Amino acid sequence: MLYPAAAAVPPTQLELSTQAQQALDTIASDQDKLDYLLKTSGSHRWQSSTIALAELALDIAAHSEQSNLIGQAYHIFGLYYFYNDDLSSAIDHLQKALSSELSPLKQAEVRSALGGSYGKLGNYPMAIDQQLRAKGIFENQLANDPTTTSAEVQRAHATLLNSMANIAQRIEEYSQAGIYYDEAYAIFLALKNKRAAAVVLGNKGEMLNATKHFSQALSDLKKAAALKKDINASPQSQAMTTHNMASALVGLGRIEEAIPLFSETISIFTEANHKSGLAYSHTDLGFAYLQLGRFQQAYHHCKAGNEFALHASDLEYQERSYQCLYMATKSLGNTAEALTMHEAYLVRKDSNMNESNVRRITQLEMQYEFDQEARSQEMTRLAQERKSRNVIATLGLFIAALLVISYLIYRGLIQKRREQKILAEKNLIISQSLAEKNTLIKEIHHRVKNNLQVISSLLSLQSRHVQDPDAVRLLKESRNRVMAMAMIHQNLYETENLKSIDLKPYIEQLVRKLFSSYNIQPSHIKLELRVDELRLEVDTVISMGLIINELITNSLKHAFQDGRSGTITVSLYERDDVLHLKVADNGVGIADHSQALHSSFGYEIVRALNNKLKADMDIDGDSGLAVTLHIHNYTKVA
Repeated sequence: MLYPAAAAVPPTQLELSTQAQQALDTIASDQDKLDYLLKTSGSHRWQSSTIALAELALDIAAHSEQSNLIGQAYHIFGLYYFYNDDLSSAIDHLQKALSSELSPLKQAEVRSALGGSYGKLGNYPMAIDQQLRAKGIFENQLANDPTTTSAEVQRAHATLLNSMANIAQRIEEYSQAGIYYDEAYAIFLALKNKRAAAVVLGNKGEMLNATKHFSQALSDLKKAAALKKDINASPQSQAMTTHNMASALVGLGRIEEAIPLFSETISIFTEANHKSGLAYSHTDLGFAYLQLGRFQQAYHHCKAGNEFALHASDLEYQERSYQCLYMATKSLGNTAEALTMHEAYLVRKDSNMNESNVRRITQLEMQYEFDQEARSQEMTRLAQERKSRNVIATLGLFIAALLVISYLIYRGLIQKRREQKILAEKNLIISQSLAEKNTLIKEIHHRVKNNLQVISSLLSLQSRHVQDPDAVRLLKESRNRVMAMAMIHQNLYETENLKSIDLKPYIEQLVRKLFSSYNIQPSHIKLELRVDELRLEVDTVISMGLIINELITNSLKHAFQDGRSGTITVSLYERDDVLHLKVADNGVGIADHSQALHSSFGYEIVRALNNKLKADMDIDGDSGLAVTLHIHNYTKVA
């Protein structure tokens, strides 16, 4: 992603607001005012103080009552949240911008930023979808409208190409990434934008290193370093290019030349307190020392790199630093520590392998985009001829895939335990078997959560190929049920207690995600949560989570039709060894609630889970709809 140039002296929010207000007083049109606020925010690199400029933009747009200006103001807010890593807020504001009457070029800029936000979240199918739409708009405008060939439009187009190249690189589509990088670099050179051109070359050099094209990488990185030096880029930016040059030298076997460059980057990142940069430089310097047989120095730097990688939550460099520590300690004869480092390395390696599943799905998505018209025609034909059978077959495929993946995970875990046992017999007896068991259980929960997320992505992808609204609705409801179960495994993975769940945070997170899934605005439907602090066994929570999912979904779909607003209340409390769960809304209500509920698939799920919990259920459909469960079969955990 390309970032704007840094401001010389970062102003405070009040100073920035005052300066902007004085400048705005000299600008006549509201459109020119918004253009000024967008450009000024960028010149200050969207620092936290630029929230004042976004607020001014929204105030100007609201007073104008023009839909396109309101959309542009939301675009500015979205960019602010994007650059400050509040990606949920960024996506929310950018989607609001798209819902307004923006010009085609503004739509392209908004979709470009939206694609970047999804990319940061790791949702590559959505990122690619938005970026390809933006690219199509840019290319259509540049080809058919001579008035859109301004430097600003060219810059936005090149920025998008760089972002698309970054996404393609992450999913290992290196050939396509190289094409995008070259196109972006050529445009920035033509615009004489050395800063952006340097960023693109640096990104491409990093990719060439990853694909072991070290000679070309070194050539491009030297050009990037020269450009950054010419424009006096920040020390951290220059240090990252220097680091990548050192990595290219190591790949070429010129290790003695690389070591001083790594040391230089460590000094710069230390002064800037750049945790990720320190993780990269220390770890890669450690690997360089390993190749030279200087194991003690390798151990020292990989140990430092590991600490910084753990602090920065960088899973890739946690894996690399643990691998380096394993190799160094093994070479130094520290057998016990080497075994510990090797186990930690395998855990991180397995977690990284799970991410490849998402990349494979994304590659299918890209293939779909390249052959979109043919696929669309085929899906239309299938939807017309076999709507119901298609949905059933798809769900069956998902279940079969889950069973296959679960079996492979089981086999992998068994094989892993055998290997660990053989290694332990050869080197030393591993103590603390209980801790090892808990680690494996947590790993299972982590993998099950990842697999459920893959299923969720597949459901989302499939829904885009289905034309029947009922089928789309069924897929969305199935995805929400998968989400409710995935959240439980995520909570188990993140806590020390592997047998129980805190109900209050789980229910709060589940209900809010359902509201988000249906794009519910707080001003339209309010949410009231009255949940006691309780910790229950996992089986109970799974049943309750699915019940809440079905009841909330029912209220969101049926209670507030025709623009009606209202409130949904979820309450949970324990009295006299009975757990009382109530989901109520003040919507339209149900005259014959018995017949309406009993005819739905969601109610069949609720009734089955209700029987499992040995609960009594009361339904009141007079003033809205209230469903209360009095649960007898549950187990609390202290």
